[in-house]
Amino acid sequence: MGLLIIGNSVSLKSSEDASTYPKILEQNLGGEFNVIEVIRAGNTVCDLETDAIISLDKFSPRIMILQIGHVDCAPRPLKRWERDVLSKVRPNWLRNQIIHFIHNYRPELIRLRGLIQFTPLLLFEQSVKLIVNRANLENAFIFILPITRVAAQQERREPWYNREIERYNSALRTFSSRQVMYIEQEQLLGDLTPEEYCLTPEDLHLKDFAHERIADYLEIAIRRNLKVN
Repeated sequence: MGLLIIGNSVSLKSSEDASTYPKILEQNLGGEFNVIEVIRAGNTVCDLETDAIISLDKFSPRIMILQIGHVDCAPRPLKRWERDVLSKVRPNWLRNQIIHFIHNYRPELIRLRGLIQFTPLLLFEQSVKLIVNRANLENAFIFILPITRVAAQQERREPWYNREIERYNSALRTFSSRQVMYIEQEQLLGDLTPEEYCLTPEDLHLKDFAHERIADYLEIAIRRNLKVN
């Protein structure tokens, strides 16, 4: 049986010797599944779309886990095309000065310029729908992981972040159906705060124990799904 895991850097390890929830889950399942990972750091759901469709078509997995959203919904000081232009600025000292300015005044620039995101909500929903519909055609059961909330210190650096996380999670909840389970953050991490499960107060990535908890929850959920279906 195939298990396809689609994700961004939140699904990757937090330190050199750490294990990720996909790897822990694969071990916990004891070889019952052929685990295929489509995990790309820094990718939006639109970036992942093509590889997700190709993998669904190639492997016809029994289960798909979808972890997306942080890259999509995070408030940004620059639009994507502006970042591309900045990367081409020369000489290097001038580009570095501009980057330094943006880094130092990130929250002020976000508030001044208004909400800028890599994937507007409507486009986010359309891309998720495309992947989910393709997985449904393969009769895969889909687990959608929540976009985990960030710590207060990070939200001070990126205003409106947790508000946008909840807005995008609300969109993900609408995909719940007989073949799709959206998992609430509290189901995975209980009443832990972002300050407890985030790698640092300014880092949205997860500590090792959070990966373990996610893997344990998914193992139980997958086994329960196999019994029912």
